[in-house]
Amino acid sequence: MEKRKVGIVVDSTCGAQFKDKIFKDASIVPLTVLVDDVPHTDGTLDNVKLLKYMHENKKVTTSQPSPDLFLKAYQEQFDLGYESIVCFVLSSGLSGTYNSANLAKTIIENENIIIVDTKTVGPGVTYLLERLNEIIKNSNLPIKEIVEELMTKEAETGSLFFSVDHLATLVKGGRLTRLQAMVGNLLKIKPILRFKNSVLSIEKKARGKQAVYDFFVNEAKTYLTSLTKTIIKIVYVDDASVAKELEHELNMIKNENLVTEIYGPISPVVATHLGYRGIGIYINHEV
Repeated sequence: MEKRKVGIVVDSTCGAQFKDKIFKDASIVPLTVLVDDVPHTDGTLDNVKLLKYMHENKKVTTSQPSPDLFLKAYQEQFDLGYESIVCFVLSSGLSGTYNSANLAKTIIENENIIIVDTKTVGPGVTYLLERLNEIIKNSNLPIKEIVEELMTKEAETGSLFFSVDHLATLVKGGRLTRLQAMVGNLLKIKPILRFKNSVLSIEKKARGKQAVYDFFVNEAKTYLTSLTKTIIKIVYVDDASVAKELEHELNMIKNENLVTEIYGPISPVVATHLGYRGIGIYINHEV
């Protein structure tokens, strides 16, 4: 089989799960989580420990990769013999990682590097990688045109939804007042956030866990009306059992066009903004 001509670079918020199936030699550029100014490379600190630090009121912040790390990743891919590189990074609305990737391209002065602001994060980026892999296999178009088509037709239709169990995290982020959080906790209100095309919004305020699951199930049914294959990736912060519960709820839909899988835990870099027992889905349908 002829080796593909395109190397892949991603940042660590994408996760490394995709390498079990596709792009096994992709280069991953790490972001950093700082706990009381002590750096932890993304992937070396699990979410349970991270949330424990946050509960102890330790100062937790995140840091984007330096351009040097992207330079190293680009060189790794060229050294593997790839003629072009596609670099997928998390939404520029969440991090300056996209700017670091671009600066590295400017330094290396190579126009065969395509840097993509995915406008999503985590499972959303993984979905785009999977679709890129499929399209590369079945298309003779130049890689630049393939990427443009992917981002125009499919990236625009995907959404990442996340339910927040503990509202204190939203207070810290400035999206709720302390009074709103107190009332919300008393009433067991669980805000559902939508992240689509780099825009974060509060989509719904569900009352109780089952209402959250029902919302996700209804979203799946809405996507299925397109009569095309609908992909759902279930993502969680620290509790895998809630992901299993949600998977069961979604599998009750019984539709052959629905493909559901558990993506796994979200990157600690993202988990810092979500808090305990967060649960969500990335959903999209193939065009």
